[in-house]
Amino acid sequence: DLKNQFDIAFCWGIFQHTHDPQLAFSNAVATLKPGGSIYMMIYNDTYHHSEFVLESRRYYNKLNTFEEKLSYAYKISDDPHNAINQLDMLNTFYNWTFEKDTLSQWFDNHLFDNVQDLNSEGGAYHILASKSPQAKNFKEG
Repeated sequence: DLKNQFDIAFCWGIFQHTHDPQLAFSNAVATLKPGGSIYMMIYNDTYHHSEFVLESRRYYNKLNTFEEKLSYAYKISDDPHNAINQLDMLNTFYNWTFEKDTLSQWFDNHLFDNVQDLNSEGGAYHILASKSPQAKNFKEG
Protein backbone atom coordinates (compact mmCIF):
# COMPACT_ATOMS: atom_id res chain seq x y z
CA ASP A 1 0.00 0.00 0.00
CA LEU A 2 1.66 3.17 -1.20
CA LYS A 3 -1.07 5.60 -0.13
CA ASN A 4 0.33 8.76 1.52
CA GLN A 5 3.91 7.45 1.37
CA PHE A 6 5.84 9.94 -0.77
CA ASP A 7 6.79 13.61 -0.69
CA ILE A 8 6.97 13.88 -4.48
CA ALA A 9 5.79 11.97 -7.54
CA PHE A 10 7.79 12.45 -10.74
CA CYS A 11 5.60 11.59 -13.74
CA TRP A 12 7.39 12.40 -16.97
CA GLY A 13 5.32 11.28 -19.93
CA ILE A 14 3.32 8.68 -18.05
CA PHE A 15 -0.36 9.58 -18.03
CA GLN A 16 -0.83 10.10 -21.77
CA HIS A 17 0.31 6.53 -22.40
CA THR A 18 -2.22 4.79 -20.18
CA HIS A 19 -5.69 3.43 -20.85
CA ASP A 20 -7.23 5.86 -18.36
CA PRO A 21 -5.03 8.94 -17.81
CA GLN A 22 -7.31 10.48 -15.18
CA LEU A 23 -7.26 7.28 -13.12
CA ALA A 24 -3.47 7.05 -13.47
CA PHE A 25 -3.19 10.64 -12.23
CA SER A 26 -5.49 9.88 -9.28
CA ASN A 27 -3.43 6.83 -8.38
CA ALA A 28 -0.17 8.79 -8.50
CA VAL A 29 -1.65 11.58 -6.39
CA ALA A 30 -2.88 9.04 -3.82
CA THR A 31 0.74 8.09 -3.11
CA LEU A 32 1.52 11.65 -1.95
CA LYS A 33 1.65 12.65 1.67
CA PRO A 34 -0.46 15.70 2.60
CA GLY A 35 1.60 18.65 1.40
CA GLY A 36 3.33 16.47 -1.21
CA SER A 37 4.12 17.58 -4.75
CA ILE A 38 3.84 16.16 -8.23
CA TYR A 39 5.94 17.07 -11.22
CA MET A 40 4.45 16.00 -14.51
CA MET A 41 5.05 16.31 -18.20
CA ILE A 42 1.91 15.61 -20.19
CA TYR A 43 1.07 16.24 -23.84
CA ASN A 44 -0.87 19.37 -24.61
CA ASP A 45 -3.40 19.67 -27.39
CA THR A 46 -1.29 21.69 -29.82
CA TYR A 47 1.65 19.74 -31.27
CA HIS A 48 -0.01 16.34 -31.57
CA HIS A 49 -2.87 17.92 -33.54
CA SER A 50 -0.63 19.98 -35.83
CA GLU A 51 -0.73 19.44 -39.58
CA PHE A 52 2.86 18.15 -39.53
CA VAL A 53 2.01 15.44 -37.00
CA LEU A 54 -1.27 14.45 -38.62
CA GLU A 55 0.31 14.20 -42.07
CA SER A 56 3.32 12.30 -40.67
CA ARG A 57 1.01 9.80 -38.98
CA ARG A 58 -1.00 9.27 -42.17
CA TYR A 59 2.19 8.48 -44.07
CA TYR A 60 3.70 6.36 -41.28
CA ASN A 61 0.60 4.20 -40.92
CA LYS A 62 0.76 3.26 -44.61
CA LEU A 63 4.25 1.81 -44.17
CA ASN A 64 4.43 -1.97 -43.88
CA THR A 65 7.63 -2.98 -42.16
CA PHE A 66 9.34 -1.94 -38.97
CA GLU A 67 12.44 -1.03 -41.00
CA GLU A 68 10.39 1.38 -43.16
CA LYS A 69 8.82 2.94 -40.09
CA LEU A 70 12.16 3.34 -38.31
CA SER A 71 13.72 4.84 -41.43
CA TYR A 72 10.87 7.35 -41.65
CA ALA A 73 11.32 8.35 -37.99
CA TYR A 74 14.99 9.07 -38.69
CA LYS A 75 14.06 10.99 -41.84
CA ILE A 76 11.76 13.42 -40.03
CA SER A 77 14.04 13.82 -36.99
CA ASP A 78 16.10 16.95 -36.61
CA ASP A 79 18.75 14.83 -34.87
CA PRO A 80 19.27 11.04 -35.08
CA HIS A 81 19.05 10.85 -31.29
CA ASN A 82 15.54 12.31 -31.52
CA ALA A 83 14.14 9.47 -33.66
CA ILE A 84 12.74 7.75 -30.58
CA ASN A 85 10.62 10.84 -29.87
CA GLN A 86 9.33 10.74 -33.43
CA LEU A 87 8.36 7.08 -33.01
CA ASP A 88 6.50 8.03 -29.85
CA MET A 89 4.61 10.74 -31.73
CA LEU A 90 3.84 8.47 -34.67
CA ASN A 91 2.62 5.46 -32.66
CA THR A 92 -0.72 6.63 -31.36
CA PHE A 93 -2.05 3.63 -29.48
CA TYR A 94 -2.14 5.65 -26.26
CA ASN A 95 -0.93 9.15 -26.97
CA TRP A 96 -3.64 11.22 -25.31
CA THR A 97 -3.49 15.01 -25.42
CA PHE A 98 -5.02 17.37 -22.89
CA GLU A 99 -6.44 20.84 -22.68
CA LYS A 100 -5.28 23.00 -19.81
CA ASP A 101 -8.84 23.21 -18.41
CA THR A 102 -8.97 19.42 -18.08
CA LEU A 103 -5.73 19.33 -16.12
CA SER A 104 -6.88 22.23 -13.94
CA GLN A 105 -9.97 20.22 -13.04
CA TRP A 106 -7.85 17.22 -12.10
CA PHE A 107 -5.77 19.36 -9.74
CA ASP A 108 -8.85 21.07 -8.31
CA ASN A 109 -10.50 17.70 -7.65
CA HIS A 110 -7.46 16.58 -5.70
CA LEU A 111 -7.22 19.77 -3.65
CA PHE A 112 -3.93 21.06 -4.97
CA ASP A 113 -3.43 24.64 -3.88
CA ASN A 114 -0.23 25.54 -5.72
CA VAL A 115 -0.16 24.59 -9.40
CA GLN A 116 2.65 26.05 -11.49
CA ASP A 117 2.85 25.79 -15.27
CA LEU A 118 6.62 25.68 -15.70
CA ASN A 119 6.63 25.45 -19.48
CA SER A 120 3.87 24.95 -22.02
CA GLU A 121 6.03 25.48 -25.08
CA GLY A 122 6.24 22.75 -27.65
CA GLY A 123 4.00 19.74 -27.33
CA ALA A 124 3.69 19.32 -23.58
CA TYR A 125 2.82 20.93 -20.30
CA HIS A 126 5.41 20.80 -17.52
CA ILE A 127 3.57 21.24 -14.24
CA LEU A 128 4.74 21.31 -10.66
CA ALA A 129 1.93 21.20 -8.12
CA SER A 130 1.76 20.96 -4.34
CA LYS A 131 -1.06 19.37 -2.45
CA SER A 132 -2.56 21.26 0.43
CA PRO A 133 -1.33 19.84 3.77
CA GLN A 134 -5.01 19.47 4.74
CA ALA A 135 -5.89 17.57 1.54
CA LYS A 136 -6.35 13.95 2.52
CA ASN A 137 -9.35 12.92 0.48
CA PHE A 138 -10.30 13.05 -3.16
CA LYS A 139 -12.97 15.69 -3.76
CA GLU A 140 -15.67 14.23 -5.98
CA GLY A 141 -16.10 16.30 -9.12
